[in-house]
Amino acid sequence: MEAAVQIGEAARRTALTVDAIRFYEKRSLLPKPPRTAGRFRLYSRDAIARLDFIKQMQSLGFSLREVRQLLDLRERRRDACPEVRRLLTAKLEHVRRKIRELESLQRELALDLRKCNLEMKHRRRHPARVCPVLGNGGRPKMLVEVLYVQGCPNHLPAMRRLQSVLQAQAVDAKIQEVLVADEAMAQSLRFQGSPTVRINGVDAEPSAQPEFGLACRLYSNGKGVPPEDVLRRAVSRAKSQEEGA
Repeated sequence: MEAAVQIGEAARRTALTVDAIRFYEKRSLLPKPPRTAGRFRLYSRDAIARLDFIKQMQSLGFSLREVRQLLDLRERRRDACPEVRRLLTAKLEHVRRKIRELESLQRELALDLRKCNLEMKHRRRHPARVCPVLGNGGRPKMLVEVLYVQGCPNHLPAMRRLQSVLQAQAVDAKIQEVLVADEAMAQSLRFQGSPTVRINGVDAEPSAQPEFGLACRLYSNGKGVPPEDVLRRAVSRAKSQEEGA
């Protein structure tokens, strides 16, 4: 039988600190070890294995409470599988959720950095503008516009379809309605007819030979309301450009 070792040697074998071993003892994760006549703690081979297990489980992200549960289950090796599976499944889902959150944060930080770089490039030749990250309370939202003429029967149906697409793609953006009042305004805005949907200033269905003016608009499906797939693609393009900027 292998001889028990003192706490310094136990720390060396497990790559833990002496304080960590004492902490585990105080939290009852490790049974109180026997002592020598000189009051030195003695750790058996089983105690060393228990310390290795505690360290391994903590490195996997388990809390001390969860480690205690696993230690209890470890004593019931054969009938413990269902409970161990439940703990591992819950921990795996937690890790996956954190990864998704970190990936989302990574995309946001990369986009903000890109905006900062573009602003610094702009300042080489132009006056400084408000910081694109700090201005307006943070990241500007996607610019979504519906341009229309008074009395257009397709204005509200286009609004409803666009709102549905934005919601489906989890885009938090307020639709700005722009009433095109006269011919001069139509020419100035390069208005291709009512209703026109623009995402970040880009027409949802750009025309190769656009005509501008106060008129009803027909889309590629022969109807006056932009097709849902056209709107989906336009929103997706805008999202991709923001994420890849």
